[in-house]
Amino acid sequence: MKKNNYNSWLIVSSFLLLFLFANNTTTAQMIIWEEDFETCGNTVNCGGDRYTSTNDFSEDETDTEDYFGRVRASDRVYFLTDMPSTAIIDLENNYTGQNGNFYYAGEDVDDIGGGIGSPDQDDLKELIIPNINIVGGTNLEFRGLFAAGENSPCSMNKYDNFDFIEVYYNVDGAGEVKALCFNADLECNIPGDVSNEPLYFDPNCDGDGGEGTLLTNTFAEFAFSIPTGNSLDLRILIHMDASDEEVAFDYFRVFSDSPIIPVELTSFQAKAEKSGNLLAWTTASEINNDYFLVEKSPNGKEFKTIGRVEGAGTTVTAQKYTFLDETVNSNAVSYYRLKQVDLPEGENNDRKFEYSDVVAVSRSAKENFVAFPNPTTGQVQIDGIGDAPFKIINQVGKTVLSGQAVSSTIDLSTLPNGVYFIHSVVADESIVLRIMKH
Repeated sequence: MKKNNYNSWLIVSSFLLLFLFANNTTTAQMIIWEEDFETCGNTVNCGGDRYTSTNDFSEDETDTEDYFGRVRASDRVYFLTDMPSTAIIDLENNYTGQNGNFYYAGEDVDDIGGGIGSPDQDDLKELIIPNINIVGGTNLEFRGLFAAGENSPCSMNKYDNFDFIEVYYNVDGAGEVKALCFNADLECNIPGDVSNEPLYFDPNCDGDGGEGTLLTNTFAEFAFSIPTGNSLDLRILIHMDASDEEVAFDYFRVFSDSPIIPVELTSFQAKAEKSGNLLAWTTASEINNDYFLVEKSPNGKEFKTIGRVEGAGTTVTAQKYTFLDETVNSNAVSYYRLKQVDLPEGENNDRKFEYSDVVAVSRSAKENFVAFPNPTTGQVQIDGIGDAPFKIINQVGKTVLSGQAVSSTIDLSTLPNGVYFIHSVVADESIVLRIMKH
């Protein structure tokens, strides 16, 4: 009996463990976007295209306490561009735990001290990251690293009730949402005192960080959820207006349970026209779409680029595109595909790309023939007919003129006014063109 009881217990326990394991498995998230500030991506100072920070600046000193911008962690050198400046920032405590060797930092950001960048005497500084592709993403989450230079809890600290770091998001232009806040722990030292306080994560963004986590000189990760959509904008806003009010941020990422869709191609068609093969395609949305390369092949295997069409960048509005291939041959089949190329990103300016499906156009000789002028008073030019024989048939089916074209020209001046049909045979294919003589 004891053995049977033991076996029963073992079976039940095994099923229970399997149940618990199955119900605790989670889908691994992937990074669909990141900014690590390892290179200058600022549209203002270095011609970058990843973010905009309008008034980055630093005093030109070896121990500056007035700055906002990129800092190299190894030696605290300030970088306005990708070239080091002569400024070295002064810190109460050196930052640790950053990703890579660069981070963004600020201190006393309203100072008018000059020498490097664009000081503006404004105690607010912001960094904007626009047009992040989140098309197709699910369970989206932002994660970033944040730190403060002065990190003593509830003692004579440096941050006041007006000092903060705030992170906002905006999905598809629906309006900004304040998602992450860091504020001073008000009255931490003395009741009624709101100055010289420690800086804390403020989970409910009520302006008092006392209920959150202390921000220290060791970078810590904080996160918030993002609704699904097509395009995400981020804005980081800080207020620090005195010396030793030091803050920093680094390594922003967006995570998703599923991969993103850079360009949603809804149709791609090609058809033969008299002037060439006309390609037409539409997109439902685009993220960071730089351009399309139009590629052509005679056999559907070996493709060559024959043209480029500029993309719309980032948009959630349907776009229509066309391209006319005028280099076509009679009785030929041409194969086409699109190569969609993203804007460059990352420190190496890498470009992502993807191919469309292949479409084919079959042309017959008759599609190359055009008669002009039409109507005509006498001579008519027929592109493509060359010196081929012809006959002219009237509306009752009677042949009224025949001969051989001369340099693609036929003379109808001897015929009375009316409607006629020009018949010819070129490359074993019958051609019929309607023309009016008046």
